[in-house]
Amino acid sequence: MKNTSISLLLLSLGALLPLAIAQSNAAPQKPAAVWSFEQLLGGDPNSKLVLEPTAGVHDPIAGFPTLAEGVVGNALKLDGLSTRLTRKADKAPVLGEAFSFEGWIALQEYPWNWAAIVNQERDHKEGWFFGISGEGRLGLHVAKDGKWIECNSKSQLPLLKWTHVAGSYDPTVGLKVFINGKPEGEIKTTGPITPAKGVDLLVGLSHTRTFPYRTERSYSASFMSPMLIDGLLDEVKIHNSALTEAEAAQAFAAVQPKVAQPLQFRRMPSGPEGPGEFGAVYTRLNYAPEWERHWRVGDFPDILVRFDESPSRIVFWRGTNYGACYVSENGLWAGDQSLEVNSAETGCYEHMADKKCEFSTAKILESNDARVVIHARYASVGIDGKFLSPDPMTGWGLWSDEYFTIYPDGVAVRHVVATNHSNGGGQWQETLLYNQPGDRPEDTVDLKAFSLANEKGESKTYSWEDGPPLKWKDPSSPERYFHVPADPNIQLVNFRSQWKPYLIFEPGVKIEGFGIPPSTDYSKFPCWNHWPVAQLPNDGRKALISDRPSHFSLSSSRPVIHRANGNSEARFLYGMTDQPVENLSPLSRSWNSAPAVALTDSGFESQGYDKNQRAYIFKCTNPKAGLLEFSLEATHESPIQNPAFVVKNWGNRPAKLSIDGKAIPLGKDFRFGHNKTIEGTDLVVWMKISGDKKTSFKIEARKSDNDQD
Repeated sequence: MKNTSISLLLLSLGALLPLAIAQSNAAPQKPAAVWSFEQLLGGDPNSKLVLEPTAGVHDPIAGFPTLAEGVVGNALKLDGLSTRLTRKADKAPVLGEAFSFEGWIALQEYPWNWAAIVNQERDHKEGWFFGISGEGRLGLHVAKDGKWIECNSKSQLPLLKWTHVAGSYDPTVGLKVFINGKPEGEIKTTGPITPAKGVDLLVGLSHTRTFPYRTERSYSASFMSPMLIDGLLDEVKIHNSALTEAEAAQAFAAVQPKVAQPLQFRRMPSGPEGPGEFGAVYTRLNYAPEWERHWRVGDFPDILVRFDESPSRIVFWRGTNYGACYVSENGLWAGDQSLEVNSAETGCYEHMADKKCEFSTAKILESNDARVVIHARYASVGIDGKFLSPDPMTGWGLWSDEYFTIYPDGVAVRHVVATNHSNGGGQWQETLLYNQPGDRPEDTVDLKAFSLANEKGESKTYSWEDGPPLKWKDPSSPERYFHVPADPNIQLVNFRSQWKPYLIFEPGVKIEGFGIPPSTDYSKFPCWNHWPVAQLPNDGRKALISDRPSHFSLSSSRPVIHRANGNSEARFLYGMTDQPVENLSPLSRSWNSAPAVALTDSGFESQGYDKNQRAYIFKCTNPKAGLLEFSLEATHESPIQNPAFVVKNWGNRPAKLSIDGKAIPLGKDFRFGHNKTIEGTDLVVWMKISGDKKTSFKIEARKSDNDQD
């Protein structure tokens, strides 16, 4: 009986042994590599180490790596600029004929073009790639039989949210990709892939450099840039087996992120909201930390101008290459193009191309209670950093100096001086508007996008509801110019805000519709995102999605060009208003046809009206003279509108003001400041007053700050 029992037991065990072996073989294998990013090691902020436990290797992560909350523990924050992990080739996992990849990703932005989550490939001829396209699709690509085979997802990955991604290769079936556990693409192919021997494995960076997806110009396409992931990455795994659909679904279901959307859209910075003390300050306007870490600047690289009676602001910021930007109360941005010249072979020469502000600066020349003066300087260069047609002897090309004279009413004169610009050609003005990340042009402007007016107060609003309102069949055709109302020289952009940007030209300007077709698959307006903020060399990349800052244009102009001292010059008025466009006509007339001045006292001389400063200029010829009396011969055609007066060599004396014999108290309606020059100290006076009749003014030196009588 005992022997019989033993025999039966052995038979039973023998029958169960194959089943046990089969169950053992079916058990999931440990990953060939896994990066969980729980801890970064090392003291160098530009280079850290992370432990990959499967191989026991400390992999270096370069490019200011940081950690954030992940789906499990911590995640790696990638900046889209330089952050990447490298596993040396000799320590990289050796994949079998079947393999797969998976991980969790939250995209801040879509990459410029195919960017790797993880890859080990050479020239699309050897190896494999698992990553994200420029339009947000997931892809698993392999080299096999001399071909580069791509399996891409049908759907785009969402932005800002945690998403589980996976891709597998089964040599008996082919390639598959999965998003959140669901199959999204399949390519049938069989046989082993061609490995990339001796090639490092990279996480967050593609081996192959390329140009941005949807690049418009062939010259831009010749500049190859590294493609990196911008966002969060966690639990990246490599398997030496092909994930089945069930296993992909299980991997997705096994983790529930604590925060489904760990990222928010970035915002271009414009300082504190609301009105503030009038004046200009140096500051640092911070964008995203990942972007800021790469700027080699100190604490005061940017300039902010605020107004005490308006919530609008003027920003001179590195991210827009110090072009003046007018910001509304709700964070909408408007600007203008720099002086731009073009080459059919090498593209646009402009300040946009100066991605790192190597040629672009802005300085505060004057900031007092009465006005602010900012000097912005830039070179019109190509994306290669070179000039178009530089002087063969000196190497100097086209440089521009722009002087912004800004008053408490928010009105700014933009005076552009193109140094030694012999013919005055190129584009001097382009109504340039910006979109914050997450916004399309339609979120920034109404489809009735802008209104034009003339100095008679006649106006018309133009709509993009049915496409651009003008035709551009022939560049020389009058159809490209706006003719209604007659002789328009005032433009108001219909921002989706209370305060809207405006532009006033000198008479004789021709305002034309922007001559590039709209982004019909994305917006009714032509829209690009190769600038601002972006660092890649590119001068034309149509926006596909509202993931990053972008810009669009409504119109440009052919302004009146002046010649002075061998330079070409142009001037414009800019500002923001909460009034309709017709109400800007008096301001335009006051600047373009300023009232004549009649000086009635001695000790001073009149130097007339300077449109570049929007100010009347006087010079003190007698140091003891302390009373300046004059009148402005205002009419309807030449009205007074918040005038400014500069009295040269006035000294440091305070001033008091009378208008038509009535004393005006110092305050918001009467302000003065002093500006020191190499010749002495000038007095700057600004007042809030309007009218179309002769008006007398008296500016008198005060004995002290308390002397108001």
